[in-house]
Amino acid sequence: MSMRFANRTIIVTGAASGIGLACTGLFLEEGANVVLADIDEEALAEVIAAIPPAFAKRAAPVVCDVGNARQVDALHGYAQEHFGSLDCVVCAAALLRRSHFPDIPEDDFDAVIRTNLKGTFLCVQAAARVMIPLLERGRDILGSIVTISDDGAFGAMPHVVPHIMAAGGIDRMTVTLAKGLAGTGIRINTLAVGPVDTPMLRVATGGGKTALNAGLARTAQARAFDADEIAKAVAFLCCADASAITGQVVGTGGI
Repeated sequence: MSMRFANRTIIVTGAASGIGLACTGLFLEEGANVVLADIDEEALAEVIAAIPPAFAKRAAPVVCDVGNARQVDALHGYAQEHFGSLDCVVCAAALLRRSHFPDIPEDDFDAVIRTNLKGTFLCVQAAARVMIPLLERGRDILGSIVTISDDGAFGAMPHVVPHIMAAGGIDRMTVTLAKGLAGTGIRINTLAVGPVDTPMLRVATGGGKTALNAGLARTAQARAFDADEIAKAVAFLCCADASAITGQVVGTGGI
């Protein structure tokens, strides 16, 4: 196992499940200090309890609602105070609600946009506020932000409209911010994921094989990906080997 993130500090939101959990495990294996952020306190506690003792001192849980600016600011401040720096932020927290378009409840729309789009924006903003002063002081940090969106933003998924709207917004935010943040030494990229074998995929397809097969058929590889595969792509975008990459929306699966 390589140690690309030895002594680096990384925040992962949505760390108690799915892609966020897979990213957390990979970063810990590669030597990082990881702040695990999730709104689900019980699930987060279960994840922390399952972390191998050799990694335990490098894993710090924080219960955080990414749609709440104060909590997000506190999360990023805690990472810096607890581990002394902040190298990378991975924005993996997300919600998905499935409804036919005419029947989408306003509450579902608001919840998805608040967590997926606003939450990602707040985390990127807070990360920049912490990272920029560190870089200005000449600190050696990776200065990488990776947001997670959905490759459905390039296509049409009418049963999860708010989710796809949020994904498109995340993509455009990444491209919009890249040049300005590059001037400070920060890179930002989006991983627009295809179907990933997580509970969210089962929500998206309504648990039906017909919908699942249709979703898989729209990608070049025609399969669902393991969360560990996505974590490896995230880690690459975070690490120093990707120093020339910023402002990119990198799709998985191929449309």
